[in-house]
Amino acid sequence: TVAGVLQVSDDFKLSEISAAITHTAGTVGATTGLTISSTAGFVDVESVRFTDDPIGNPKIGTTNDADLITLSDNAVELAGTLTVTDDLKLSKATAALTHTASTGGLAITS
Repeated sequence: TVAGVLQVSDDFKLSEISAAITHTAGTVGATTGLTISSTAGFVDVESVRFTDDPIGNPKIGTTNDADLITLSDNAVELAGTLTVTDDLKLSKATAALTHTASTGGLAITS
């Protein structure tokens, strides 16, 4: 049991067969939670990379392509190919499919 801040200056390794890191708190609310962050770069979980750019738009990707998904308030931007294996549903009353490239065109094929 550690009461206070635990500082580790090298790798932290768990050798338990089924290890867990568990956050427990006396209260639950909008300001309680667990934060994993880096002050000097990215955070990798398995082969998923989480980064933050200077203006606060977090990115999610792989260790080889770190900016596949960019998150901002009320928006998600995809930088790769989106493959959908089921129905694509648009629920907005007046939804639009918009092509914004300055050259080329939009092709819908079946």
